[in-house]
Amino acid sequence: MPKGISQLSSLRTLRSGCFPLSMEENEFLSVKDVGNLINLEEILFCLQDVRALRSVEDGILDHLVKMRFLAVQNNIPATEGDTGESSLPSFSKKMNVMKDLQQLQLDCFSVPSWICGMENLTDLCLVKCSDYPALQKMPNLNSLILDGDLKCRELPKNFGERGGFPKLARLQIEDFPLLEELPALEEGAMPRLELLLIKNCPLVKRVPEGLERLRRLKVIAVAGEASGELEERLKEGGEDWNKIKANNPRTEIFFS
Repeated sequence: MPKGISQLSSLRTLRSGCFPLSMEENEFLSVKDVGNLINLEEILFCLQDVRALRSVEDGILDHLVKMRFLAVQNNIPATEGDTGESSLPSFSKKMNVMKDLQQLQLDCFSVPSWICGMENLTDLCLVKCSDYPALQKMPNLNSLILDGDLKCRELPKNFGERGGFPKLARLQIEDFPLLEELPALEEGAMPRLELLLIKNCPLVKRVPEGLERLRRLKVIAVAGEASGELEERLKEGGEDWNKIKANNPRTEIFFS
């Protein structure tokens, strides 16, 4: 990284791999440098230790008010709690100053409940995260990707509540080896859903109950490792295939 990058006061995009942030100015990219790029709209960075996380909370987030795309990867070694289970840190509420934020990716964080109040967020990707809050209340969320949760057995039932996810068009659930079922959809839930992807969820045996009511649904895709029961229900003539096709004959069902 060139010296004096913080002097580029009009810089909007800092794009490469995942930038490791440093407390030292002679390292690759310093916290101070990023905090001075007040017009930055897009960045992806990674955190190596708790000190870096705290420095980001104190020296970056409340400065980057024009951010539109933010991706943060947590490489902090897991800590052991009283139960012996590893715990994930929660991301700072100071991110709320990013009123124009549209796309957010968090990797290895405990998802905070205040994220549901980010009204302009359209794309949310949660990788190896935990503790999913009431995401269905996000008014403008268009795309939701849940990826790599190795412990989750059941997603929150309120994901399928009436009126939930009013603008969601794309839902991807990937690499959930212990997930057993998807939340049933009440009348009026996910009314704009167009694509559902279920990838490497070997214990899921059926699509969400009520999915057949979604008139805008275009694609159901099952990829990677899948249960035989799910495939049986979704293949032509299967129980779920019949219900979906009866209500929405244009819906395509793919296996890969």
